[in-house]
Amino acid sequence: MKKYKQVLILLNIENRERMIAEIMSEQLRSKNLAEEVVIGQAYEIIFHIYDYQPDLVISSLPRDEYSIAMYTMVKFVFQCLWVVIHPEGFIPMTEEVINELVGFNDVPVNLMDMVLFWGPGMAEEIGKRLVERKRLSAKDRIGVFGYLLYERQCLDQLEKPAIVEEIRRKSEHFKKTVLFVTACVLDYIDDRWSENMKKRARSNLYYMEKYRELIRELARRNPDVLFVIKMHPVEIERSQKDNYEEVKLLENVCIIDIVTQISFFFDTASLLIHYGSTTALEAYAYHIPNIGLINDHIDVTANSLGRKDLLADELFSIQDIDGVDRFINQSSIMVRKNTRIEDALYKYMNFEMDRPYQPSVKLLDYLGSLRNPQRINYSDPYVKEALTYKAAIKRRWCFRGSMVKEYIKGNRSKAERIHQWLKKYSERTRERG
Repeated sequence: MKKYKQVLILLNIENRERMIAEIMSEQLRSKNLAEEVVIGQAYEIIFHIYDYQPDLVISSLPRDEYSIAMYTMVKFVFQCLWVVIHPEGFIPMTEEVINELVGFNDVPVNLMDMVLFWGPGMAEEIGKRLVERKRLSAKDRIGVFGYLLYERQCLDQLEKPAIVEEIRRKSEHFKKTVLFVTACVLDYIDDRWSENMKKRARSNLYYMEKYRELIRELARRNPDVLFVIKMHPVEIERSQKDNYEEVKLLENVCIIDIVTQISFFFDTASLLIHYGSTTALEAYAYHIPNIGLINDHIDVTANSLGRKDLLADELFSIQDIDGVDRFINQSSIMVRKNTRIEDALYKYMNFEMDRPYQPSVKLLDYLGSLRNPQRINYSDPYVKEALTYKAAIKRRWCFRGSMVKEYIKGNRSKAERIHQWLKKYSERTRERG
């Protein structure tokens, strides 16, 4: 018997979270936990919520006024179970970053029934803040399950794009394959930013310029090495392929300009080069050696690209092209045991070397063991506050506007569904709990 009739999975960042959502959807269906699963954009909830009555919602943390208002509206009407899965990867655990991730707006304490993290380090640091600031009702509503995209069984469910095989075939004609991951940085500095944000922007702009310069020079020096550049999802979203204009025509360069899972390419990679990316952890888990490039700009901050404490098998300055070149041209590149990386894999991803890794099983255990949802009502001051946020008011008018548009276009059925949602929302508000 299916536990959930309708499950709604909400994405914040399409390119980062889509594959994880698809894996969760497949797991829920294959284990007979859900009858129907819908994946939608959190910030476009208006387009699907009136056509769907979920008894389980899976989303990221509500961190801003808009998401808090919308999530509260949905739970207020449907009184559904709400599970939060934190989307961030490897992040510096500074007070500033943790505060940003937890969010600064008040959240109804009974909104989230369970908050799940990939690793125990994040669960401890961020979970503690959620309970302390009364955004989560109890500590026992925090869980750890691991990262689905590191589980080989889950990866096998994903369809590999054609470029995976194309690069595998091309790599056969080269002595080794070096895989670069890139980063997307803002190309401007706003006078309204804090000085720390300006410093980070300056250091990142400098770093990515030097990073691309290093890629160009290495590719020119080593025609017998295949260099594969995996573009950052946000770079792809912003159509920034021209950042690699100078190297894309070289015979020994391939550019991955679609959003896909990096581990698909580890079968052919001899080495990964990065700026402090989570991919360094994944590469180590797959026994692929990796180089981290250190940012030597004067304005490097705690969360700049290439910060000095980044995790890697080997570290080089971003300007040390000769050193990186010599490392690449070793007769063989070996993975060295790195306790810092192994500790980080456990802290952030709940991954331990040489042990079975099945976060999907833990995730389904959590979802299968959930009981009745915590109820929220209009007498809760945080519920009242959330439902009178400008964001909530704006969304209500958007619902009404959409309903009128659908009537004008002759889509009476769609307009009626929106009307029914508004009616439910109004009834629940009048009931006041």
